[in-house]
Amino acid sequence: MGKHGDGFKTAQNVLVLHRLNTVASGVGVLRYLLSYTAEHCLQRHQFGKPIGDYSRVEEKLSEIVLNLYAMESGLFYLSGLLDAQPSRNLSLELAALKIRAVSNCPIRGQVNGTRYALQFNLSLENVSIYSVDIFSSEKVWSGIDTCIQLAGRFGLLKNVPYERFLRDARNHLISMESNDILRIMIAGEGITEIIPGFEKTISDLSVFTRHPITNIKTKWLLKRRKQGKYAAQAGSGPKVTEGNASRDLKDHLHPSFADMATRLAINTQRFQSLCQISLIQYGREITNEQMLLCQLADAAIDLLLTSICFGRASRSISIGLPRNDYEVSLIFILLIQMINWIE
Repeated sequence: MGKHGDGFKTAQNVLVLHRLNTVASGVGVLRYLLSYTAEHCLQRHQFGKPIGDYSRVEEKLSEIVLNLYAMESGLFYLSGLLDAQPSRNLSLELAALKIRAVSNCPIRGQVNGTRYALQFNLSLENVSIYSVDIFSSEKVWSGIDTCIQLAGRFGLLKNVPYERFLRDARNHLISMESNDILRIMIAGEGITEIIPGFEKTISDLSVFTRHPITNIKTKWLLKRRKQGKYAAQAGSGPKVTEGNASRDLKDHLHPSFADMATRLAINTQRFQSLCQISLIQYGREITNEQMLLCQLADAAIDLLLTSICFGRASRSISIGLPRNDYEVSLIFILLIQMINWIE
């Protein structure tokens, strides 16, 4: 079981791995119900044709497919990290996937770049598991609810699997801390880590008469960053890392993602500005602003999962997997939804 005195650490590791199992089970359930519901939509006829031919039904099913793709991408990525480095702490990452739902994944550099832009000095493994956990549990719940909606009163019968899965999915929203607590944890820990490095700027800006130049310069910088003027850089600093790797996201993805990668980088910069502006406004009291923390956590989760999905789709095109054009379409929709939410 481990050394004497390591009981709490061992228990925490078990809970973290249980989050990954929860995400995996959610993916399996949603896959099964998507196939079950799609077959039902083809067999059930209304107004002279199958209800699956109506655009509104197609929209509901496509939304499930989009969320399922994001859940699978996060699950594959984190499973790869755990296989490669079993001792890594991936608690926050799995929690985020729970709310909304590969070690050699080419997007790994962008996930680190996103964290750099956010100035969240936590290690990468301290963010993703919570994020994946959050995403998965909420999308499984909404996906099953959509399937029941498409099934109509037939979905309430006990001889079909909907009601049982819906009851089990509800438990995932509140087990091992509720999703609201996990959101506050994700944003709170990240904000707490960046306060020491940003504390001097906050102190300077709190007294405008003493530091007018600093105030004007900082506000100008935040405004420029919010407009995406520094999208070629992950945060601030040179355009290349110490290992001569480009900080421009589009250089790490398939050329077909160049424009979308730039838009993702712009929104990463905007998120950095949002975090800094929030710190300027609230200072150390920001940990008490739960509504703001939940919004920051949702934005961080969207950025994380969109980055992971970018890597999966880019890899699919690069190695020539079948139907990679379908993945590109999913990424377009996912990015547009994320950008609209952040803006």
